[in-house]
Amino acid sequence: MAFLKSFIGSFTALTSLVLLGGFSPALAGKDYTLKIDRFDDTKTAFYDSITKTECRINGPGINFWDGPTIFGCYFIHSTESLAYPLVSMGTSSKGWKLLDYRSRDEANTIITYLDGSVVRRKLSIKVEGNVSDGGYVSEWVALYLRPIKDELENISQIEVQVGLYEYLWKSDPVLTQKALNFEEP
Repeated sequence: MAFLKSFIGSFTALTSLVLLGGFSPALAGKDYTLKIDRFDDTKTAFYDSITKTECRINGPGINFWDGPTIFGCYFIHSTESLAYPLVSMGTSSKGWKLLDYRSRDEANTIITYLDGSVVRRKLSIKVEGNVSDGGYVSEWVALYLRPIKDELENISQIEVQVGLYEYLWKSDPVLTQKALNFEEP
């Protein structure tokens, strides 16, 4: 979980730079990375999903003026804890959109498999957020995939409902498999 907090902190800082006009990161859906801690052999693999195609947000109030806008979506798997794998989805807006959901520990999901079958179930989530300079709010939804880890290679997409918003994550089967097996890039 320490890696996730560090990861979220890094991307929150990155988001602040983007919102302030610093630079615009390219999320290519292929930036697979494997990190191995040389002291305790903890392995962490992750990749970015392409925003607006492989990862997006829907729901009432999704527009330029009151957001939220999705700025990042990451599949993460680690030997650090049994909480992994997970998908972390970050949004930015001019105000809190998910504040009331920080105490919730699960959400409704719709899982679509490669064969077209659909399963509805609840999965664990964690919602975090903070305010950056300029008053923009960055909020993250972590969707914990451990209960369906053995099914991930057969999943084409997952939709998760958090409050009024519906997040969609489309799995990259090649990169997901690499991350689950901690393969070298």
